Amino acid sequence: MKVCFVVPDGVGVRNYLFSPLISDLVEMGASISVWHRLDNKIINDIQSLHGIKIESFTLSYSSESFLGRLFKEASVYARLKRNAELDNNPSTLLDWVNRSGSWRRRFLFTFSKYVGEFLKSYENIIWAENFHSVSLKKTNAFKAAVQVLKRNKPDLIFCTHQRSPEAALAVEAAKYLGIPTITVIYSWDNLPKAKLAVKADYFLVWSEYMKAEMGKYYPEIKSERVIISGTPQFDFYKQKEFLKTREEFAIENDLNPRKTWICFSGDDFATSPFDELYLRDIAQEISDMEDIELIFRPVPVSDASRYKLVLKEFPQIKVIKPMWSTSEMWSYSLPMYEDISMLSNLVYHCSTVLNVGSTMALDFACFDHPALYLNYLPKGGKKQVWDPSKIYGRQHFRSMGNLEAVGWINDFTQLKEKINEAINSPKIVGRDRLKWLDVIREDNPKITSSNKISSIISNII
Repeated sequence: MKVCFVVPDGVGVRNYLFSPLISDLVEMGASISVWHRLDNKIINDIQSLHGIKIESFTLSYSSESFLGRLFKEASVYARLKRNAELDNNPSTLLDWVNRSGSWRRRFLFTFSKYVGEFLKSYENIIWAENFHSVSLKKTNAFKAAVQVLKRNKPDLIFCTHQRSPEAALAVEAAKYLGIPTITVIYSWDNLPKAKLAVKADYFLVWSEYMKAEMGKYYPEIKSERVIISGTPQFDFYKQKEFLKTREEFAIENDLNPRKTWICFSGDDFATSPFDELYLRDIAQEISDMEDIELIFRPVPVSDASRYKLVLKEFPQIKVIKPMWSTSEMWSYSLPMYEDISMLSNLVYHCSTVLNVGSTMALDFACFDHPALYLNYLPKGGKKQVWDPSKIYGRQHFRSMGNLEAVGWINDFTQLKEKINEAINSPKIVGRDRLKWLDVIREDNPKITSSNKISSIISNII
């Protein structure tokens, strides 16, 4: 069998091409090809990692017609409105942000919102999405994608990111030729946000919770097409070969192994525009706690220059940068294989993590470590610009239900107390984190997500 991975960004490399999924498929007799927008060096790295030869070709894309793009964006807005009403959660509409850029772009999104207001019935939303699909098939990029598939003749297309328009075109071309297609749901927060550009034959979701979300937000997709697979991004934490001793990790990163390590994980600017102020608050509050060492891991694909003044003011903060090859464009930013070990050790050896609503809370839960969510406006922050309610009001945080999944820091004055509590009483802070983790992703101690996905692929082919 020949499996073609459609990989539009670097996260897909980390979660799938670096994972044991590739080796599992090769053991089943599969040959692997990658349809991508990556640096060719990363393809060489993947070949070396798994000891195989990979066929690769470039994932291209061209601009759509105005009407096609209009109805695509209008349907996104209409879905956001519907989802907000379904969940009684107006925060969902915050994902329809004001698009900046040229006057043409601003006009497109303004007009798309206007049209989206008229797509009141679900049938109209589906009609708009079908219109976009038909218009996509008229583009030269679609015709080129069909030719790529005819030349390479894969038995199955596996897409690692359901949001990408480039990936959507590739999947449409495969469906046109009758090639079975699978896409994964990229993140735990994506489904309420109407971010399902890729309409594959099968959808791999993380858990029963996510499968129920799929049924609620996309009722046209039959349940048997939605398969619970877990996600390989948490499998790496089960691989003991990535873990180093505390002393080894300390030497490599200029840390004091006798101190307690806590981590502040950075967010991108859109999520947390005052992130550097939170880092300053934390550094100030623990400055007299000599037994604690603060580690800062910036978000991999965001400009870290806004933290420079804070790092200069508090040189004792230890910065451990993600091992990524970065670019101004998210899709061209790529993780190095070594970052898996780096992140695994950071999560394993730190006592707690602080951030603004980051998925890192789930990473730390994999080692049963508590997370602290910052839920106050930091010193110097302006509420008219942003406040944490814009983050924590989002639908995906309702997955916690009544669980005490994380510790909450609701005021600057609580920082020291909560940090101490997370260090000294980790079973009390976020006591339900493992239950929450089980809600978000299915875990089977006898089989990894990679094993399960390889079996799913084999069964479909």
